[in-house]
Amino acid sequence: MDYKKHYDKLIEKARSRTKPEGYTERHHIIPKCLGGIDDQTNIAVLTAREHFVAHLLLVKIYPENPSMGYSVSIMSGKHKRKIPSWWYEKAKEACLPSWKERGHKLGEEALEKGYLKL
Repeated sequence: MDYKKHYDKLIEKARSRTKPEGYTERHHIIPKCLGGIDDQTNIAVLTAREHFVAHLLLVKIYPENPSMGYSVSIMSGKHKRKIPSWWYEKAKEACLPSWKERGHKLGEEALEKGYLKL
């Protein structure tokens, strides 16, 4: 399977559309550990599921880079088994109301930028 081709298509799709409804996350197109910069030109706004899949693809594209596996591990939580992308997306969406209710810095600005500050 050509993982790079799938990754490129995912990023192209994200960059050519308007921002999706609901929860989104900011993704570094070229990962910072590979020299990517923290600039809008290197950011794609992805749904939680797309973001998870993007990182799974990056693990396949760069298997020799331990940072790629580490990022997927962090996104998966402390689970000893693999989790599906839909589970990651549903878990993120389910947490939003309680984070807001507890007064975390999760206002509209944070949602618009696609990141959480807990």
